[in-house]
Amino acid sequence: MTTTLDWNPLDPASIRDPHSVYQELRENFPVYWHAGMSSWVLTRYDDCQTVLRDYTTFARDRRRVGVEIPDEKLNIQTQDPPEQALLRGITAKALNAQRLRKHCVDARHLMEERLSALAGSGPFDMMGDVAGPAAMQVINRVFGVDEYTQNSYAPIYEGLTQAMDSGLDPKRLAPGRAAGKSLAAEVTSWYERGLGTSGMFGALYGNADVAQMPRPYVINTMAATYNAGFSTLYASTGAVTMELLGAGLGDLRELPLPNDSALVLATEELLRYVSPAQATARVATTPTEIQGVRIEAGDTLVTMLAAANRDPRQFKDPDRIVLDRSPNPHLALAWGPHICLGARLAQAWIMELITFLVEHGPRLRLIGGEKYMSSATLRNLVSLPVEYDAAS
Repeated sequence: MTTTLDWNPLDPASIRDPHSVYQELRENFPVYWHAGMSSWVLTRYDDCQTVLRDYTTFARDRRRVGVEIPDEKLNIQTQDPPEQALLRGITAKALNAQRLRKHCVDARHLMEERLSALAGSGPFDMMGDVAGPAAMQVINRVFGVDEYTQNSYAPIYEGLTQAMDSGLDPKRLAPGRAAGKSLAAEVTSWYERGLGTSGMFGALYGNADVAQMPRPYVINTMAATYNAGFSTLYASTGAVTMELLGAGLGDLRELPLPNDSALVLATEELLRYVSPAQATARVATTPTEIQGVRIEAGDTLVTMLAAANRDPRQFKDPDRIVLDRSPNPHLALAWGPHICLGARLAQAWIMELITFLVEHGPRLRLIGGEKYMSSATLRNLVSLPVEYDAAS
């Protein structure tokens, strides 16, 4: 479906508030051809969920439509079942075997220590001074490594994140590839030195099946998982903090904490509402139709997860945070065979973040001037100025 809608997803105004455009697309142009991306953009929940679930018709692996991808570039994120199944299963088992909640609790304590040191000292950056170090500590402990710090990883993270939008801005591709090579080289060095025997990395390193797999395939998967883990933790921290502080915390203070079912519901609702991962893409393997629009084999479809998560056909009062919303089949962590590998980690972290904000939010104040990374695929605050009152 064509339209004269002039939408540049990388426009700073769109990055700051994409939902007005999402609403127009969802209601008037649910299957929208975006010339800049050379893709169909889907914004309704049912359409997005169908595409994400049906990997037979809608592939992640572009080799299935004739695109050449060298073997050394493959990882489980670029494959579909059944090819991805073995390493994805091993990786998921290794990840979920870690002490995820313990690592998240420890990172919450780190955030509390940093707040205490900054109390009454004037404005500071919640992202750089608090959220970034906490997210880095979590992902390092999950992997069982400590080679990267927030500052040393920041340029890699930025390069990889911005490269997700290279279809809109081709100049982002080369820096993204350079960032990917740098991360892969570092992960290779971990592998060669046998690091991380106590964490997820060690579990993969010592797995007999993994040892039989091509080394680049394993390295690429580890690198992609490390970056995805950090990005989910970091971006969700900024988004949830800003939304809840901006809303004045409200009903959040009434949650029975800790470890109550109400906390689980609140976690899922916040993931639905903030949806840091805005979109993910698939390619049609055969001609099909969506909403009466003809999709040809080889066409790319961009499922707008954040738009689907505000679809009133699926969610009542979608633009309002409803902490006890149930059921809540949101797509914030995607759906189907490529659902976020670190879903449990993301959920554990949001639970600790809620606990942190219930305790410290009343003394935290947004002071304006927040900044977003220039990224349409991952909506990510890189600066969130706040003040923290000293204890009375």
